[in-house]
Amino acid sequence: MRDGKAFSYGTTFNFEFFQLPENYAFTDVVEVINHSYVDSDGAVRSLYEPGHKNYDIESIFRERVFFRCAVDGI
Repeated sequence: MRDGKAFSYGTTFNFEFFQLPENYAFTDVVEVINHSYVDSDGAVRSLYEPGHKNYDIESIFRERVFFRCAVDGI
C-alpha cells in the first residue's frame, strides 16, 4: 500500500472483487506480488519457498461474494 503496509489475499480463483483492509481504497494499492504471502513477522514470502508457511489464516483478505441479477434494469 502507499503507506508501506502489506496484506495477504487469498482466492478460489472465482472472484470479481477483493475485500480491502479498513480505511484503504484501491487507489492505495501500489504493487501486487503474486504467489506470495505476508508472514507473521510482516515480511513478504514466496509460496514456493520450502518449509513451514508462517502466517495467520485469519489475517488473509478473501474474495468478496458477488451475484448476477436475473432482472434487467436493476
